[in-house]
Amino acid sequence: MKVIILSDIHANFPALKTAVRSFERYDMIVSLGDIIGYGPNPAECIDWVKKNADISIKGNHDSALCNDKDLYYFNEYARDVINICRKLLPESMTEYVCNLPLTAEYEDLFFVHSNPHSPDSWEYIISTDKIYYTLKEQKHKITFIGHSHVPFIAEITNNEIKLYKEKAEIRTNSRYLINAGSVGQPRDGDNRLSYVVLDRDNNTVTIKRLKYCIHETQDMMREMKLPDFLIERLEYGR
Repeated sequence: MKVIILSDIHANFPALKTAVRSFERYDMIVSLGDIIGYGPNPAECIDWVKKNADISIKGNHDSALCNDKDLYYFNEYARDVINICRKLLPESMTEYVCNLPLTAEYEDLFFVHSNPHSPDSWEYIISTDKIYYTLKEQKHKITFIGHSHVPFIAEITNNEIKLYKEKAEIRTNSRYLINAGSVGQPRDGDNRLSYVVLDRDNNTVTIKRLKYCIHETQDMMREMKLPDFLIERLEYGR
């Protein structure tokens, strides 16, 4: 069984199309949330996820589309884009996004946008200490997250943690916390899109990085008069 895990598409359809063209044989597609926000193509990205994702969950930007309480904590740039989405998206797409669950399970896999122990807190899991605590407490063999836009594979075996940046073997006596990074807005200093492939037949998990046409996305953002800060940061992966 091969599972493709996408996260933080952020309305960046050129990046999403590039990722999709790279897919090889797969059995399941999972979207970890934040389909919208920041980028110029919310409708196209929602439509693709709705038609193609076997599992789709809600991120904080998705939640803010429907909930002013979540929107309150956003910076002005993110808030402006969500308000644009509210005007642009048809009711059917808004309803789809608003009705997405916060978590999902499949066999020994768990999917959540941010913190598996408090999904609606939108907490970032970045530090080694936080990764260790999350792994110690998680019940599933493998938990997939997004939110920080920084991909990693973390493994715990007998209280010992190992971190991988590209690929890891899934071992029988270990548990894993895997961040899929971001399709639409990477923030680890690498402007290439990121997604994850879990191969249960070969017991491996791989972080895929691909170049896409950043300038195409930037041009569309300029046409929509989106904030310059959001346009420029795509270039630097920050």
